[in-house]
Amino acid sequence: MLAAGQKEVKAATIAEKLIAATSKKARKAAILLLEDGTRFDGWACGAPGEVTGEICFNTSLEGYLEVITDPSYAGQIVTMTYPQIGNYGVNLDDTQSTRPALRGLVVHDMCRTPSNWRSSMSLPEFLERENIVAIEGIDTRALVRHIRDFGAQTAILSTEDLDAASLAEKVVAAPSLVGRNLAKTVSRAAAESFDKVPESQAFAVAAPAPATSQPQDGPDALPADVTLRAVGDHRATFAIDGETYETAMKLEGVYNLYNAAAALAVVRAVAADAQAMFLPFEDALADSVDADGADTGTETDGNGSHDAIDQAAADEILRAAGVSPRMIAFAHATTQAMIDTAGEVTPAFGRGEVITVNGTPVELLLVKNPMGFRLSLASFKPEGCDTMICINDEYADGRDMSWLWDVDFTSLRGTGVKAVSGVRAWDMALRLEYDQVPVESVSTDLEESVVNFVNANSGTPKHIYCTYTAMLKTRAALAKIADVADAGVGK
Repeated sequence: MLAAGQKEVKAATIAEKLIAATSKKARKAAILLLEDGTRFDGWACGAPGEVTGEICFNTSLEGYLEVITDPSYAGQIVTMTYPQIGNYGVNLDDTQSTRPALRGLVVHDMCRTPSNWRSSMSLPEFLERENIVAIEGIDTRALVRHIRDFGAQTAILSTEDLDAASLAEKVVAAPSLVGRNLAKTVSRAAAESFDKVPESQAFAVAAPAPATSQPQDGPDALPADVTLRAVGDHRATFAIDGETYETAMKLEGVYNLYNAAAALAVVRAVAADAQAMFLPFEDALADSVDADGADTGTETDGNGSHDAIDQAAADEILRAAGVSPRMIAFAHATTQAMIDTAGEVTPAFGRGEVITVNGTPVELLLVKNPMGFRLSLASFKPEGCDTMICINDEYADGRDMSWLWDVDFTSLRGTGVKAVSGVRAWDMALRLEYDQVPVESVSTDLEESVVNFVNANSGTPKHIYCTYTAMLKTRAALAKIADVADAGVGK
C-alpha cells in the first residue's frame, strides 16, 4: 500500500506521461501562400519539403485517409474543413490507391496520438512515409471562405523556404491544372481484380444467407411478370402475365416508366396475397350471391339491386372473418384499374419531368450523386437527343467536384454534349474531355445557355442533367419561355 506522499508522486508521474503523450513537441514552421498573395502561417505536420498545386477543400467529417489516397485529388493541395484530423489513425486496408496522389494537406489540428483498434500508425507517420507535405495550425475556416469567395487557384506549401517574396515568385511560375493529363499519372498500368476482403474489414462482411426454395404456384408464388413493351406520347403498354394493357401516363421517360412497371409488379403480388386470403371463404361467398342475378364469386357487375345486395353480403362475410377492408378492396380491383391508378402518378421534381418548349420535349434529370448520375446515363439513351449538363452546387457541395470522377461518361462519346453550363461548367467540361466526350459549348451563364440549348435544333428531344441548384435555375429559365409548374421556387 502506497503512503500519501507516494500516491502524490505516482499521480504526478501519470499526469506528466499523459501530458507528454498528448502535447505537441517543437515543430518546424510552414507557410501556405496562395496565388493572389493570401498567406497562412502554421506548423509542419507531414514530410518536409515544398509543393505547388491547386488549393481546394473537402468537408467530410471522417474518411480523411480515403481523401488523401483518392486519385481524383492529383495535383491539388487539399484542405480538410473538420477541425481535428488523424484522431483514429491509419489503417492501410482503407486506402483508395497504392499511393497518395494529392500534392499537399492542410488541417487545423493534426492528432498524433490516435485511438482506434484498427490503426497501425498515426497520420503524421503515414504522411512522412509517403512524402506528403502538410501544414497545421492555420484558420481553415478563413481559408475555405477565401476559396469559396475567390475561386480555386494555385498555391504553394513549404517547410523549407519561408520567404514570402520568394514563394510568391514560385507560385506564379507554377503550372496550372488546366490542360494537364493527370489521369495518366494515377491510372494503373494493368487491370487487377479485387477478390479478397482485408482481414481488418472481415467483421463487416455478413455470412451468406441460407438457400431457400421458391414455390412456383399457390398463394406464395412469385410476383406477376410485368414487362414494359412500349412508351411514347405519355402512353405506356404493359404486358402482365402475357396479357397486354395500355394506359395514359403523366410520367414520361423510360426511367420513370420502368419504376412504374416495378410498382405494378409489387401491387400485383400484394393483390395475389389478398386473393389467397379469400380461398377458405369461396363456398360462403358463392352461397351469398343470388342464383338469378350476379356472377359467382367476389366480383360482380353491380348493375342491379340483387348484385349490390349480394356483393354487400359477401363483403360482410369477409369482414366477419377478419379480412381487412384494404384486402377486400384489392379483391375487387382489376389489373386495368391498378394500371390506371399508376397512370395518375406525377414525376417528382426534376426526375424525368418533361417540359415542352415550342413543341420540343425537354426532359429534366436531377443528378445529386455518382450513383444517380450513372443510373440516369444508363436509363436515358443519348441517341436521337441533344444533351446538356448543368453543374452548379456552389451551396450543396462547396467547390469539391471530385465525385464526378466516380461517373463514367463514355456513353456520351458517340453523340457528344451540346452544352455544359453552371458555376462548375469548366470542371465538368474537363471531366468530359478525359472520357473523350466532345463538347460543343461551355459557359457559366446558365440561363442564357439553357435558352440557347432548347431553342437550337427545333424538334429534336432534349435531355438536361442538373445538380440541385442548377435544376432550380434551369426550371426558372425555362419558365420564362414555357409552362413550368412551380417554377417560382427557382427564381
